[in-house]
Amino acid sequence: MDSITKLNNFKKDFILIACAMQREAQLLIDKLDQPKKILEKGFIFFEGKLYTKNVIIGISGPGLINMSALISISNLKWNIYAIINYGMVGAYGNNIHKKDIVIGKECMNINSYITGKIEKGIDINSWEFVTFSDGKEDKLIIYDADKKLLDNCKKIKYTNYDVIFGRIGSGDIWDREFEKIILLKDKYEISCEDMESVAIYQLSNRFNIPCISIKGVSNNEILNESYDDSVFINLLDYVTTYIKELEI
Repeated sequence: MDSITKLNNFKKDFILIACAMQREAQLLIDKLDQPKKILEKGFIFFEGKLYTKNVIIGISGPGLINMSALISISNLKWNIYAIINYGMVGAYGNNIHKKDIVIGKECMNINSYITGKIEKGIDINSWEFVTFSDGKEDKLIIYDADKKLLDNCKKIKYTNYDVIFGRIGSGDIWDREFEKIILLKDKYEISCEDMESVAIYQLSNRFNIPCISIKGVSNNEILNESYDDSVFINLLDYVTTYIKELEI
């Protein structure tokens, strides 16, 4: 079943808006019409309407395992026909700055790699990023955002800051080492880094649910732009516009 068929089959059900942090989710929760708070398996969800759309807002906590659990629980409890993730990221690109928006047209796991075999020290440039498989060849898998959800992003007229369509590197890590960032940026064409997106993209691929990640840039180590979480206000402005104008 392709993503468009999936969307058409479940139009009366829910969009899952998946957030890592309470503070990321709260401003959108405040916009819900008659929100209903639900506790499920240790996770907090809010069910309600947002711009006439039925939505579930789920708060996972940071990290791939937490987000994987949230996506799995959501899929079991509700008929989820699309997943939208938003949050803050660190940028890798030389032309990506704080307050810019990165749309994750692709995503890869930066926690999954084979190191070089050396006797002493560390050689980052010998690392090979792969997706480990059972019974298949281990090779890097790049997960794609849903084309229909991606096309909706391209329709938004947003002039406050730059909007970049790029590849998200995702893993339980906050990279600050220049050499590693350069490797990921140059060899793997990564635009930014977060701690949740690949869990969403990988499970969405397995469950056949359309997904997309929309990220606000909070820092850029290459450009020495320090962390600033106030950029979240710009991200929320984009996300609310996106959900309001979303056509699925």
